[in-house]
Amino acid sequence: MDLIRACVENHADRQGFVRYGDTFEAVRGAEMVLEKARNVLERKKSLQALALGLCVAHEMMRLLSRADDSGDVVGGVVEESFSFIVEIVGTEGLTPAEKESVFQTLLKEAANKRYNNWSDWRLELLEISATLAETPAFRKKLEKYLDTLTKKEKVDFWGEKYFAEKVQLIRYRMILQYEGQEKAREFIDQNLEYPAFRKMAVEGALAGKDYEEVIRLSREGEKEDEAYAGLVRQWKEYRYKACRLAGKLEEARQIALEFILEGSF
Repeated sequence: MDLIRACVENHADRQGFVRYGDTFEAVRGAEMVLEKARNVLERKKSLQALALGLCVAHEMMRLLSRADDSGDVVGGVVEESFSFIVEIVGTEGLTPAEKESVFQTLLKEAANKRYNNWSDWRLELLEISATLAETPAFRKKLEKYLDTLTKKEKVDFWGEKYFAEKVQLIRYRMILQYEGQEKAREFIDQNLEYPAFRKMAVEGALAGKDYEEVIRLSREGEKEDEAYAGLVRQWKEYRYKACRLAGKLEEARQIALEFILEGSF
């Protein structure tokens, strides 16, 4: 921590602000600590490596509030620290006790108020935690936190939907990992209001050559997401492809005409 802060202070101005041109040098200490953490992990000291990785994330998040990070240098180091945590979780030979400790640490970390303005990073931590939720007790604890988190998140409608979708994706991956494909498919069908799940359902139907289902799901998507041009375009493209494969050439031509009129064929 001292090394990280010393590098930051050495490249800050008198007001403590780190200008754009100084961010590369200001994060050198953090990069050195992260390298040390990798060496620690190589010696099979996963918990110590995790503590160092999180320390880097904490210090860089503090720096974000007083730096010009338009080049995403500081944020990039935070992302690098999270990628390192993924490495820790994927390390072969982690004992059950170590897995539990890492799981509890990440869940506690995600609950910290420092992530209140950084929802994507909070969700990333929870997604990593989910890969360790190997027991029903762990999954129950994570589920409880996800429920609480969804209720607390207060953003605009689109942001709220985006956040809820990300939470449901974490649940989906847990179900797929621990309960199998059949349960996962059921979960997809229960969450079609979210574009990521509708896309999975469409692509699944397309792979199974169920073109009528692709058309149905795509039409529903066009209606559900009519306020979002990019999503409407995506669903139309799926419907166009399914119509061509199903021999519904008149409907396919109509969609093609719509694309031409929109200037996007």
